[in-house]
Amino acid sequence: MPATKKTHTKTHTTKITVPATTSNFGPGFDAFGAALNIFNTVEVRTHSGLPQDDFTKQAADAFFRHAGITPCGVSITVRGRVPRSRGLGSSVTVRAGIICGLNKIFGSPLSRQQCLQIVTRLEGHPDNATPAFLGGFTICCGDKIFQTPVGSELRFIAVVPDFEVQTATARRLLPSRIKLADAVANVRHSSLIAAAFATGNYALLRDSIHDRFHQPYRKHLIPGYDQLEQAAHHAGALGFFLSGSGSTVIALTDSAAVAKKISPQLCDIFKKHRIESRALLLRAHNDPLQT
Repeated sequence: MPATKKTHTKTHTTKITVPATTSNFGPGFDAFGAALNIFNTVEVRTHSGLPQDDFTKQAADAFFRHAGITPCGVSITVRGRVPRSRGLGSSVTVRAGIICGLNKIFGSPLSRQQCLQIVTRLEGHPDNATPAFLGGFTICCGDKIFQTPVGSELRFIAVVPDFEVQTATARRLLPSRIKLADAVANVRHSSLIAAAFATGNYALLRDSIHDRFHQPYRKHLIPGYDQLEQAAHHAGALGFFLSGSGSTVIALTDSAAVAKKISPQLCDIFKKHRIESRALLLRAHNDPLQT
């Protein structure tokens, strides 16, 4: 850790724009992720006061500790289109904004990789943080990361219902053990998904996005989940999955016509369950985080 430095006493401000992310892709639990082309912009301000909230303080303290800098007051303002607590990486956008914003203000004492490591530790898993920093589709396994751009023909139809799912709540639903047959099925399906993104052969995604690790236990948090999945596949989607721990669901397609067909159908199913929702027709964001 570097020697402690003096902190700024005057107010300094910067802005960092961070993309939304989706994770898991069904069987790629805690390993697969992708950056999407909606964003939050985090304005970071340093001053002589106190941090404005515990979330900000946690991230700021982690930066100051790793950078060896005397802490100061930090305040943030978040603006953008990333829905909060909907499985689209909203917490990553804020944490990355704080860490990278402070790093920029203090003259970049930490590398991009170090900033990513801090955000990953704060999140508890890498599948959302990594694509937010690197862009494209990513696979995480410890310190090893695979990243590849995603073709513009692949569309992510994200349907965002008007209710939140807390990650901690969703994780408590997961079993402590799984059957061998379920593990084998997930390995097979996740291997095909990895191959599809690595080669750009997105046809391999069809019938590959099936999970036995987490979605069978979490889907009960999403009213009408089975109907949503059936409708997406019937309309021609390449795959359908719960984005992160939800509540957003995502259908994948390489057809503009299918994308336009799917989104109103999924919103109608939510409406039948008395849930308002909105559809976001998205593509992957392939650029690395600009810091």
